[in-house]
Amino acid sequence: MGWIEENMKSTLIGQILSQAISLGMVISSALIIWKGLICIIGSESPVVVVLSGSMKPGFKRVHEQRDSKEADILTKGDANLYDDRMLYTSSNRWLQQKYIMGRAVG
Repeated sequence: MGWIEENMKSTLIGQILSQAISLGMVISSALIIWKGLICIIGSESPVVVVLSGSMKPGFKRVHEQRDSKEADILTKGDANLYDDRMLYTSSNRWLQQKYIMGRAVG
């Protein structure tokens, strides 16, 4: 019976190693896909999930500068009571076009 126990132990170790390698391959594949999306899209977080309604797009006001024909935007999430100025840099009271990365379609 000694050889049966040794054979079972080696089989169990082989199964554990096989499962660990499979798990490592799944994790590696996910990281490769994530990094690939970062390179393709050019964003540090290509997939973002928002669980609350506070990130729904909404434009409170648009301020157009007549001399440059550029529009400065003040954003506000639909579920928020106040505008998003507290999220802007301290020197900006309006968002400039160069800071807008996406597009809202509705």
